[in-house]
Amino acid sequence: MIFPSVFPTWWIALTALTAAGLSALVLLFFQLRLKAVSALEVLLLTLVVGGSVLLGRLACNTPTLNNDPLAGFSPNDLLCPMLTFVMLEVFMGLRPLEQEKVWLRLRGLLVLISFAVNVLTI
Repeated sequence: MIFPSVFPTWWIALTALTAAGLSALVLLFFQLRLKAVSALEVLLLTLVVGGSVLLGRLACNTPTLNNDPLAGFSPNDLLCPMLTFVMLEVFMGLRPLEQEKVWLRLRGLLVLISFAVNVLTI
C-alpha cells in the first residue's frame, strides 16, 4: 500500500481513536487489577492520549513530516509520542495521581501505545 504524503482527517481520527481505545484497555487493567487509577482518571487519561495523537497528527500533517527518512518511521511517528508524553506530564501536574511509582509505569505504557499506533496505523 502506498501511503499519501498528507493523510485525510478520517485516517488521523481513526489513529487517535485506536490510541485512545488501547489506552483505555491498559487503564482499565490498572483500575480493576491494581486499583491504581479511578474511573475518572481512566476517562481523562484516555482523552489525553487520544487528544494528543489527534492534535499532533493534525498539526503536523505535512509531506515533509510524513515522509519516512528511516524505513517505516517518519518524523511524525517520533514526534507524536513526545507530545503524548508532554500532555501526560501536564495532566500529572494539574491532577496528581496518588501512586507515583505506578504513574511512571503507566505513563511509559501510554507513550509506547502512542508510538506503536502512530507507526502501525499511519
